[in-house]
Amino acid sequence: MQVNVSIIIAVFNGEKYLPECLDSIIKQKYHNFETIIIDGGSTDQTVSIIKDYSNRLLIQWISEKDNGIYDAWNKAISMSQGTWLTFVGCDDVMFEDWLQIMLRSTDANPTLNFVSAITTMVSNDLKPIRNWGSRWNLSKMNRYMNVAHVGAFHHRTLFDRFGTFNISYKKVADYEFLLRIGNSISASFVNEVIGLMRHGGASDTVDALKEALIVKKKVAKINNLLALLQYCWAVMAFYKRKVMNR
Repeated sequence: MQVNVSIIIAVFNGEKYLPECLDSIIKQKYHNFETIIIDGGSTDQTVSIIKDYSNRLLIQWISEKDNGIYDAWNKAISMSQGTWLTFVGCDDVMFEDWLQIMLRSTDANPTLNFVSAITTMVSNDLKPIRNWGSRWNLSKMNRYMNVAHVGAFHHRTLFDRFGTFNISYKKVADYEFLLRIGNSISASFVNEVIGLMRHGGASDTVDALKEALIVKKKVAKINNLLALLQYCWAVMAFYKRKVMNR
């Protein structure tokens, strides 16, 4: 049977939360999927955990040094067999009906090539902080990443046609990719929470905002003054959230 969904996970020294992530994938109500794990040469028990879960999940995996999360994702894309590709953090927890809910949208409209939903940002002990994710809107995307990328579905033809993630960006290559292909996206939005994303990842930093500023100018072609104003607003909002979440 042709694999329908490829779940892609990049990990490096992720022994603390990876089992929780993989347990949530095992519990999925929909079963025609593969899991591809790209480990960046971990020195903890990550590889042992992957080997253990390989007895319970259809897993393809490699462990070798890479050039960051987007390099790992690109490797996984080349290994994948699914019609739909989705990217999950090694510390994310996906709800058991996640795949089922997303595929309900793709089945209802065969012309779609991108489906996103809502994720709840949580603390390390899974206390809710805020929900994230709204309907695809290129005008909004030119200003900020308004879609939740965790668990979103990408039709593999997007990568066949436009290439993969630009690894010169270490924090926001997913944002750059979506902007780059924005005019060709046929999107649907699932107005439901599909999983939990732990707060404090690589994209939740001031460095990520600086990279996003570069992307906006290069890809979205936003003029320098407007891009700088958006950057200043984003930095202020970032520090406001930090204060409120203490």
